[in-house]
Amino acid sequence: MHSPRTAPDAMMDTAAPAGRSNDGASKSGDAVFPPYRDRVDRAISHCAGYDQNSALVRRLFASANRPVDASKQLPRRNADYDGNIKSNIVQSHALNRSALEQLCHGEFASALLPGGRQYSAKAANFAAVGWLNHVSQLSDSEAALKCVLTSTGLGLLALITGDIHIRFRSLQAHNRAIYEVAKTSKRQDWYKRDSMLAATRLLLCYEYILPVVDGAQLPQSHGCHVDGTQALLLARGPHAFTSGIAHQLYTDSRHSLILSAILKRRRSPLCTYAWRTIPWTSQKKSIKDELFDVVQELPALVEQVVAFLALQPVSSTKHLEMRILAQCNTLHGQFASWMRKASPYILKFDYTIIPNMPLPIPQDETEISLLHLSMMFWIALMILYSILQFFNERSGEDDIDFDTKENSQSVTEHSNKEDQNLTLYANMYKGPNLYASKCVHALHLFGEFKGGVAESLSVIVPLWFTMRYFLNRKSGQHKGNELEVLRKALSTKLFGSSAASHITKISGRTDEIDRIMGGENATHDAVLWF
Repeated sequence: MHSPRTAPDAMMDTAAPAGRSNDGASKSGDAVFPPYRDRVDRAISHCAGYDQNSALVRRLFASANRPVDASKQLPRRNADYDGNIKSNIVQSHALNRSALEQLCHGEFASALLPGGRQYSAKAANFAAVGWLNHVSQLSDSEAALKCVLTSTGLGLLALITGDIHIRFRSLQAHNRAIYEVAKTSKRQDWYKRDSMLAATRLLLCYEYILPVVDGAQLPQSHGCHVDGTQALLLARGPHAFTSGIAHQLYTDSRHSLILSAILKRRRSPLCTYAWRTIPWTSQKKSIKDELFDVVQELPALVEQVVAFLALQPVSSTKHLEMRILAQCNTLHGQFASWMRKASPYILKFDYTIIPNMPLPIPQDETEISLLHLSMMFWIALMILYSILQFFNERSGEDDIDFDTKENSQSVTEHSNKEDQNLTLYANMYKGPNLYASKCVHALHLFGEFKGGVAESLSVIVPLWFTMRYFLNRKSGQHKGNELEVLRKALSTKLFGSSAASHITKISGRTDEIDRIMGGENATHDAVLWF
């Protein structure tokens, strides 16, 4: 049995010439093997790279006399590479990411929904969340989106841990993501990539989860991300969004684009027949798609109201007033038609259906999506009926005569067959206050189910619009403790800060929160309260 040697002795032995064993004995036909374990075994030699104990040496000599299967011998290190050999090994995309990227991407996936699961097709039917299922897949082929996803994951991790250093790293990663998006936009075909459209959508989400620091306000960057999304859609045209991930990205992007157009009081360039029809040539429209088809007509109506208010003191506006009322009549009928299709779902979180009974608590992401869709429907009616109420008061009439004979008959026939509750909507025009009350009574449901980041994000827009409505309406129109319920909702914690601070950050206005928290009441009803 050979005795163990020290490392210097072993290193000296490795310099022995070919044809001579490491212990000095001549062995014809043998060469000096590199210090690999299997080759050391076959050479009956000591390893030249590290010490060995006696037990290991005995095992080596015991197995040295066994016949060696030629099929298991390793090729020599200096063997020529055969370029014709094709490997069928598929490398995981996770191996193409750094450890930090993998951590952040995993944090993002697990924060969206409990357990890191994806949104179901039914949930995507009600809310603009389906595109989130494709973000990780798109990021594997786009460096810009990968940086945006990393910064968002770091931001979520900073919120969970409360670590100021991780927050700083998140801001650094966000700046890097903006740089990567700007660099990618210099390529010739940059606007044709679905990953770039997803990146602009994700940058908008980052503005919501970004922690509020020293009252920072980001209305400009928030609007820029929305405008960037719109520019990408217009550059590609409606024919580019007929199927696949591109179709999902377009249909879910309409939500933020419509809200932005309403706030700007300007008609959306996507509000055309081509954009309403071509992307669905091979797809069936979901419930939310049909609602957005109607809601996207509101910015054009608001634009005409702005023109009416500007021209009213100095010129005749009777023709414009009649045109506005005709458009309101059309939208009222379209909303009634959509309500009939969505009635089995849209009544679930309506407190007026069963008075004095608590609303059901959402049990999963599908019901949270349905709750958000219901509130967007009510907010759209608040806008429409506020305009109608304004012109109704101008004319001195008690009610507006809608041309809804056909709609009312259809609602009555449908209600007799399926659901008697639909008779409550045979005459939908009850004024905007009713729908504002529905929103207030349903706001607390968002906090009852822990549905992840998307669930928290979905409450901001309904809360913002509801707050602005109550802020610009006379106090005598409020019912019971609705203002107290609204103030409590504004104090709810979202991403480490109050919901009110996030609304201030996005809107860029601090006076609204101070007024509603201080109990200041409006002296008159504002038609453009939103």
